[in-house]
Amino acid sequence: MSEKNELAGFEIGNDQAYAKVGFYGQQGAGKTFTASLFAIGLHEHIKSKKPIWFQDTETGSSFVKPLFDKAGITLVGKRSRSFADLLTSARIAERNCDIMIGDSMTHIWVDLCDSYRRKKYSCDKCGGGGKYNEKDCAKCDGSGTYRDRVSVYDYQPIKKEWAVWVDFFLNSKLHMFVCGRAGGTYELRENIEGKEEIMKVEEKFKAESEYGYEMSLLLQMKPVRTKKGINITAFIWKDRFNFINGMELVNPSFKDILPHVQMLNIGGVHVPTVSEKDTLDMLKTPKSSTEEYQKQKTIALEEIQALLLERYPSSAVDDKKGKMQAVKAIFNTRSWTAVESLKLEELQRGLKMLDSYLEKTREKEKVAA
Repeated sequence: MSEKNELAGFEIGNDQAYAKVGFYGQQGAGKTFTASLFAIGLHEHIKSKKPIWFQDTETGSSFVKPLFDKAGITLVGKRSRSFADLLTSARIAERNCDIMIGDSMTHIWVDLCDSYRRKKYSCDKCGGGGKYNEKDCAKCDGSGTYRDRVSVYDYQPIKKEWAVWVDFFLNSKLHMFVCGRAGGTYELRENIEGKEEIMKVEEKFKAESEYGYEMSLLLQMKPVRTKKGINITAFIWKDRFNFINGMELVNPSFKDILPHVQMLNIGGVHVPTVSEKDTLDMLKTPKSSTEEYQKQKTIALEEIQALLLERYPSSAVDDKKGKMQAVKAIFNTRSWTAVESLKLEELQRGLKMLDSYLEKTREKEKVAA
C-alpha cells in the first residue's frame, strides 16, 4: 500500500463549527449578563431565526430577558437544577435552536453529586423518607441518608455520568455558552512564618474538576470598582485559536470575541470526537486487579479506624482530640477525606506507624498515672 493511499481520509481540517464558551467568577462578576450579550451577538452574526434556549438554575433568565426582547429574539428554556433535566433540555435545544445558555453549571454538578449520594446512601431503616413510625428516623436523624456528602471513592462513577454531558457539550450542533461559579484550588504551602498551611493557589470553573478544559474559549469574570461604579472585566484564560488569548476585556461585548468566532467553521462540517475502538480490548490488566486494589484500601482504612476506636472509644472531647492528634501525627492532615484519598502503600505504612504511635501514647499515660 502506498503512503498516499494509507493517509487518505486522515487529513485534518477545521471541523469545529460551533462555539463552546465558558464563563466563571464570583457573585456579581457579570457572567450571566456577558453570556447573554455574546449569545445575542452570535445570533445576529449567524443570522439565526431560531429562539435561544436558556437552561436556568438561579432565575438569571428573568433579569436578562429584556436584552433578548430588545434584540427581537425569543428566549425559551427551563428552570431546573436537575442533571437529568439538563440532558433532556439540551436535546430539545439542539433540535429547535442554534444557541444554548447554561447558567449555572455549578448547580447542575452539585445536583448530580447529591442525587448520587441520596441514592447510594439512602437510609435502609426509613427507606430514605427520613421518617420511621411517624418520627424522625434515629439512624439518619431524619435526613433520609446516612452520609451528608459523597466520599472520594464516589467521584469516579459520578464523573462517568457527567461524561454524558461533556460528550454532548463538545459534539452537539449547538453554540454553547455556559456559566459557573469560581472554585478554589488549594495546596499545602509554607507561609511567611515558615509554617505549613493550606493556601488557595488559583480559581477555576467550579463543576467537575476537568470541565474547564473542554471549552474552546474560557473567560474568568471579575467586577472591578471604579469611581463611576463597577466595570465588568473578563480575562481570556483560553482561546484555542490563540487570537485573543491572555487579553483582559473591560465591559466585554460580542465584537471582542469575534476573532475567535470567525475562525470557527460556522455553517460547515462539525466532526464529533468519537472512540471507534474500545480501549478495553487492548488492556492486559484484568478488572479484578483494580477491584483487589480498592478492596485492600478499604481494609487498610477499616483497620486504621479500628485502631483509633480501640484506643479512643468514646465521643468525649478528650477522645475526639486524641483521634485528631493521632491522624495529624501520622498522615499530616486533620481531614479524613484526605486520608481516604491516599494510596494503598501510604495507608499500609501509616497503619504500622499508627500502631506504634498509639502504643507509645498508652505507655506515656501509664507513666503519668
